[in-house]
Amino acid sequence: QDTQGEGEVTLIGDLAAFAGAVFVVGYMVISRKLRTQGMPIFLYSFPVTAIGALLLTILAVLYEGALPFSTLDGIGSFGWFGVSLLAVIFLALVPGLMGHNSINASLRWLPTILISVTLLMEPFLGGLIGWFIGVEQMPDMWTWIGGPIMIIGTALVSISVGQQNNEIASAQVNPLTKILDGDESGEENE
Repeated sequence: QDTQGEGEVTLIGDLAAFAGAVFVVGYMVISRKLRTQGMPIFLYSFPVTAIGALLLTILAVLYEGALPFSTLDGIGSFGWFGVSLLAVIFLALVPGLMGHNSINASLRWLPTILISVTLLMEPFLGGLIGWFIGVEQMPDMWTWIGGPIMIIGTALVSISVGQQNNEIASAQVNPLTKILDGDESGEENE
């Protein structure tokens, strides 16, 4: 249901958002595992994107009435070949290739919690960028209140993750250092 104007938020919409969040968690966990095992980013991204595109095309035909193998703009499963082609190419290159793949690439080196929390800023920053370039209305009061709270929360998570990484790094003692210090057992001398 449309939530603009007089529309109401529905339980179905809430459940869909919750299900989406659950699936994103699974996606992030699996992606991190594959990326930390050294899978190259484009080798990972191509099948994920291709399978997603195929499944979404099938769902568009089955549930939204898209015409299979048609290039009619707006209703054909390949309707983006028409007047929308430049927009689709832009979306594939900028948000897709550079945005989505940057997130997946970062999963190799950064903790999943940090990536997930950073992604929470996307609606706020996207709204600001849209307003700045003139394609969105000025954000309302709640956005101006909530946005800085999100930024502070993200900064706190980032600082916490950094501190945890420093603690882990300092707790790991090089065995060679122990031997050179004359303590082969690994216990500290008093």
